Amino acid sequence: MNPPPSPVVLEYLDLDTPTLALPTSSLDSEERKRAARFHFDEDRRRFIHGRAWLRLRVAELLGMEPAAVAFTTVGERGKPAVAGTLRTFNLSHSAHHGLLAVHAGGLPLGVDVELARPFERAARIAARHFNAAEAAAVAAAPEGPEREAVFFRTWTRKEAYLKLTGLGLPGGLACVETGTEAAARSLRVPAEHGLASAWVTSLELPASVPTGLLAALAAPCAVPVDWRRG
Repeated sequence: MNPPPSPVVLEYLDLDTPTLALPTSSLDSEERKRAARFHFDEDRRRFIHGRAWLRLRVAELLGMEPAAVAFTTVGERGKPAVAGTLRTFNLSHSAHHGLLAVHAGGLPLGVDVELARPFERAARIAARHFNAAEAAAVAAAPEGPEREAVFFRTWTRKEAYLKLTGLGLPGGLACVETGTEAAARSLRVPAEHGLASAWVTSLELPASVPTGLLAALAAPCAVPVDWRRG
């Protein structure tokens, strides 16, 4: 019997925190080029903070300077990883809310965070992009905050799965039934998605995280989570 995988380490960060002590000078040339392509200063600042935050946390785990951390991709779909190590990671943000997932054992990861918000088109978007059972669950929820919570919870689960596979949105939100519930579930994965198995769960966020956020984690197998206390 194989031992259980080590935990996925998770951390939330408000990317607009004015007192962030992040090593923004540690970004490499490619990250700086990506930052320069943002049209709005707010988006550029959040990207820079997110990457600096990622470098800081990885550097702490490895006992090295943030500027010395190098990132790479693995697999034919280019999953992000830390060069020279087994560590894999995934980073998501919704407006100024950031969520980072890191795994020391090399499991590919997908993580997504969304801010539940008024969204009158929830049922219509679900009918167009979710599978029939998921769309029905969204439509059956009372209009307003309850429906929006079901919609965004489902959206985060699907986004986490698509980030796990590296398919992205072109792979289609309806391609796999990830479910509208918060509970973990094993998924039926199409052969062309390149995974032997997959698992997704909605995340129980710490009390320190702002209310209204929904998040999900996807991995090839069931994996424990460990929230880092900032």
